[in-house]
Amino acid sequence: MRQTMIPSTRPPSREDYFIRRHQADLQGRLGYGGRTPKLVGCEILELTDIGALVETYAQVDAMAKFFTLEIDGQYHRAQLVKSKGRQILLAFFKEELNYIEAP
Repeated sequence: MRQTMIPSTRPPSREDYFIRRHQADLQGRLGYGGRTPKLVGCEILELTDIGALVETYAQVDAMAKFFTLEIDGQYHRAQLVKSKGRQILLAFFKEELNYIEAP
């Protein structure tokens, strides 16, 4: 089933993220850093139609603000919302939200 979201004019807040979350036990990769991206393995802890909570296997550069999250061969562009240690909360870019399938 394809999940969609009504486009909003503001980026999703942490409260928006927790409205439609569900537990996920998926492995993925997180890419960041421009033309020659750094890749870090991660576990997707929670996944929603507008974002994801991931825990990385290695420390990510504190300056990174934009990421590409790869889940089962699908790539999703995302922006940093909040980070604490190795846990990173990401918001997917809204133009890609119509293409994200729920697991």
